[in-house]
Amino acid sequence: AAADIMEKEGGSLVDRPRSIAAGEMLSKGMHILMARSGDRFRRLRKAVHTHLQPKVANAHQDMQRENAIIFILDML
Repeated sequence: AAADIMEKEGGSLVDRPRSIAAGEMLSKGMHILMARSGDRFRRLRKAVHTHLQPKVANAHQDMQRENAIIFILDML
């Protein structure tokens, strides 16, 4: 049932609701998670695509681990 709705109404479901506080004021429209569908979203997605590939992400594991440790220690 959900798949049928998504197939029939896909065009109206593709976009996110406008978020003025998070999407426009705090990130100045440059946060991909809050970007609405359109040209800006496509440009943001293209910019981060190469950095999110599995091989590249694996190269950042040491840095991510270090930052996670710092974050946890700061919380304690």
